[in-house]
Amino acid sequence: MSLQVDHEKTVPERENSLAVLILSNPPSPHKAGDWYWKNIAGVPFLLRNILSVQQGGVKRLVIFARDNMTGVEELCQRAREDSRVMVELECVWTPEDLAESVKSEGEILFLDGSAINSKTGVEQARKLGSSGLNSETGEPFLMDPVKLKSLAQNCGDQGLLACLRDIRFQETCSSADNSQEDPFRVMLADADENGRVTRQNDFDLMNERLLQASGLDNDSFMDRHFTRHISRYLTRQIIKTPITPNQLTLVSLAVGLEAAGCFLFGGYGMSLLGAALLLLSACIDCSDGEIARLKFMESPFGKRLDIICDNLVHIAVFFSIGMGLYGSTNKSLFIILGSLAVLGSLVCFIVLSPNIINSKSQNGHLKIFLDRDKGLEDSLANRDFTYLLFIMALIGSLDIFIGMTALGANAFAGYLLYNKFISASERNGNLSGR
Repeated sequence: MSLQVDHEKTVPERENSLAVLILSNPPSPHKAGDWYWKNIAGVPFLLRNILSVQQGGVKRLVIFARDNMTGVEELCQRAREDSRVMVELECVWTPEDLAESVKSEGEILFLDGSAINSKTGVEQARKLGSSGLNSETGEPFLMDPVKLKSLAQNCGDQGLLACLRDIRFQETCSSADNSQEDPFRVMLADADENGRVTRQNDFDLMNERLLQASGLDNDSFMDRHFTRHISRYLTRQIIKTPITPNQLTLVSLAVGLEAAGCFLFGGYGMSLLGAALLLLSACIDCSDGEIARLKFMESPFGKRLDIICDNLVHIAVFFSIGMGLYGSTNKSLFIILGSLAVLGSLVCFIVLSPNIINSKSQNGHLKIFLDRDKGLEDSLANRDFTYLLFIMALIGSLDIFIGMTALGANAFAGYLLYNKFISASERNGNLSGR
């Protein structure tokens, strides 16, 4: 008899915060304990899935490793001891234990542990579950613990996840149809065949795939087409080491201040060296964010440190260019222009830094004062000016650059202050009109 959806039963109203990660046996001769702890972009395979599921909003995760795969229990313990893991973690080996672990749950997300799961995929599946729809059929998909146990016992080599995906077309035990258990809604994360790890060389493929996707949605043109190519090369090397993103941020700061020191000396050669060092600092600055995202090491402190260090470098560079030009020409105008560039940059930083930190927290999805002003954070966080600075240093025209920067930074700062005032007035007007 085919399993039918019982519309008479109701699903308990509970937050869909439970997920089941189903592990399959690795290819011979590999052992599960070794296979699922191989590094992918600096994080062990199983741990990467656990952290992605956690980022997707899941509070409790059950790992189902059938046939008591050798070494998986030890891996679960390692994962629990990792400071990044906050999700409640449980490992089960038998259909009976699996059924017991999902009792009294309203909605359960089932995921393929043999594939790389993403935060976005988990969020989308949970959202579909909350709307009462199954991610594959578009219709309600109910099950209960007894039926799940029966399915896990009888799905054989096909695997539990494959059986769940074909649930409307598969035979099931008659005893499952007589269950009096409370049902739960099944959610299935969309399967990405390109994300499956079934062969040894898939680890290298996944490593590169994740690396290529480690940028931000709001990357500038030069970041996408030039800076990221260099930063990803750095990331490939650094991700294998214990260097943290915050340590790399401080390295970027040090290189940026070295660049400022070169500009302070003045002269063509030192200015060109300073511009080259500033480009290197920008690449390192890209790399620290890539490593933070790839290794699940993002933090509010890290985001603040990153934006503060970025702007310290910019302010130091603008001031040093002005002082370097003054030393070379003895014209006090360049001290004024350098100071104005610093002032404009500082005002922009003060106004926009909270929004830049927020945009980094949302992986580049920007929201500030008004919808029409989306992208203002990009203008401040934009590293593209470093390429213009390098070109101007190459042709010996830093005087033109500092003049343009002094004018542009202060014009932009004035616009931001005006826009902030208008936005505050509109909000106050809306509140008073209620």
